[in-house]
Amino acid sequence: MLSGVHIPRTAGYIIGIGVIILYLVLTLIIPRDGFWTIDNGLKYLAIHEQVPHPLQSLNITIHDSQIDPWNEAAPLIPPFVHRQHDRLIPVFPPLFIALCALCWKVAGSWILSWIPWLAGVVTLGILWFGYRHGREAPNLNYVILLGLASPLAFYSLTLWEHSMSLLFLAMGIALTIHYAPSSLGRWFLGGLLLGIAGMFRLEGWIIATAWIIVSFHYQHRVRWTALVLGVILASFLWIASNFLWTGSFIPLQFSENVMVYGTSGGHFSIVEWGASRLQTLVNLLITAHRQSDVTIMLSASVVIAIILMMTGRKSLFSSVGLIVIAAAYLVFLFFEYSANLPINATAFSGGLMWCCPWVVLACFTSKKDKLSNRILLAALIATVIIIAVTPISRGVHFGPRILLGVIFLLVLLVSRILTQITLSKFQTVFVWIIVILTIVHQGRGIDLLARQKSQNVDFVTKVSQLKERIILTNMWWLPSDLARTWDTHSFFCVSRQDVVQNLLLYMKLSGVNRFAYCYESNQSLANTGFPIWIEERLTWDVAERGPTYVERVRLTEDSLAWSKLATVVGLRLYKPETMERALDPLQAAVDWNPDDPDGWYRLGMLKMQVWDEDGAREAFETAVGIDSTHQRSLKALRRWRNER
Repeated sequence: MLSGVHIPRTAGYIIGIGVIILYLVLTLIIPRDGFWTIDNGLKYLAIHEQVPHPLQSLNITIHDSQIDPWNEAAPLIPPFVHRQHDRLIPVFPPLFIALCALCWKVAGSWILSWIPWLAGVVTLGILWFGYRHGREAPNLNYVILLGLASPLAFYSLTLWEHSMSLLFLAMGIALTIHYAPSSLGRWFLGGLLLGIAGMFRLEGWIIATAWIIVSFHYQHRVRWTALVLGVILASFLWIASNFLWTGSFIPLQFSENVMVYGTSGGHFSIVEWGASRLQTLVNLLITAHRQSDVTIMLSASVVIAIILMMTGRKSLFSSVGLIVIAAAYLVFLFFEYSANLPINATAFSGGLMWCCPWVVLACFTSKKDKLSNRILLAALIATVIIIAVTPISRGVHFGPRILLGVIFLLVLLVSRILTQITLSKFQTVFVWIIVILTIVHQGRGIDLLARQKSQNVDFVTKVSQLKERIILTNMWWLPSDLARTWDTHSFFCVSRQDVVQNLLLYMKLSGVNRFAYCYESNQSLANTGFPIWIEERLTWDVAERGPTYVERVRLTEDSLAWSKLATVVGLRLYKPETMERALDPLQAAVDWNPDDPDGWYRLGMLKMQVWDEDGAREAFETAVGIDSTHQRSLKALRRWRNER
């Protein structure tokens, strides 16, 4: 039991109301279309006619063709499904996706925009109710929980999976927050809800793990066992749901000396059984950093079980245990750098979120255990430094992240002043480290405020830099021997027609006239209607995948065809957020077809929009010189002269 951590009623109200107001304000200022929503994911499935079986009866229609405004070059597969062997496998429970699809079918994008917000408010309400009306006065556990979950709660107001994760997390903790005697069924149900929370978001699983560790210290061992069993059952329920969805279990097999965890994304992690349980624990920890979804859930369950078998007492995280954890994390970073792999937000998030439970635990360890405290603190500081100096993929803008962090830290600082929480200096330091690390990780999405102003993919820059070696990241299934053989050619996966048009145009502008590309079934570039010459076609079969083709292509030399294509791409970009990017296509259109007055008129209007008045005048005059009766150009030219 903890003592001396009661929070006055007035201070509690001030903190709760302040946090809710902060979330509401942030929700209103962040654009909803900047997030990867379930709405976008369902559109992706519908456009590609790949709606999984449980959703086919819903007859999903398309309201808007925009899928991912931040990545026009290679549209991402929705975050809640993975493609494996030409099948779609859910990352989240099928019931969750079916619920999203049903809501989308009934109420369209409106319901998808507001249900996350409502779920977030309900979640905060559950936390608030438990905070104010628990059987026991609020304690340090709840303060730490709110510190971990607050950025997740903010996310929950805009993203479906975050709202669902935090909602189940709040319900699970609400059932297990009280120390008074309660039935084992209540603890088992609480663990089941915590496990379900981990299905939706890895952050939810990490917070649940932290809660399990804290509960181990302060709950009766039988109740704690019921809690863990509920979490483990949730993991196997997820596997069963994937079986009902796909017709096959996600691979999970054991051999004499190797464990293989299969993830829903088709990637596999092989964990060698070590000579001792301690070595196996290290292997599991290192491997868990690089995996996701089912792998981390099962790995975390196994890690907790192994640690308990190793110790079986409250000193389970002694100096040796913390040294092993810190060493495993540093070894992971070493291998990550030595392999020259991209250090991105995903790779770091695994390490950061694995640190959080151990930091929570450190807050409850003895102050006398100075060695473990110093080692863990040093590892966390090193992590923060590495994140600060390492470029992160997809372009992270630190301004909005820092702004959110400052606001959130100020809220916590006021909370600290208004409350009567008695912590040692060491415990205070680690509570703040938890909050800072969580903000650093969760802040990855806040940079969408900045990303709205600068598009993440610039075709001209990208293609001009790579020239004839364009290998997009979504080509994970491209055979490596083929890539080596045709090293001087370009590879890309045919996807939406607008994506193909963009790529063709900017490849042409960069001087690429011959290339190779891969596609499946009927997604050949020849089906786009753009004139090409197929020089060679190669077909091969991959197990359970079906036919996949590679075509070597020579582009057309028809200037009029290229002019039409450039016009289509330019008009697609002719909108406020991508106005300047439309200049190159429309300029290329008139270069290829200089006798088109309409093309010069469009270019002139665009230059007016970007404040290039002299360029606009020249374009209008060129259009009138080609056709002296071109009324739109004449009117634009007269308007320009009057304004001058």
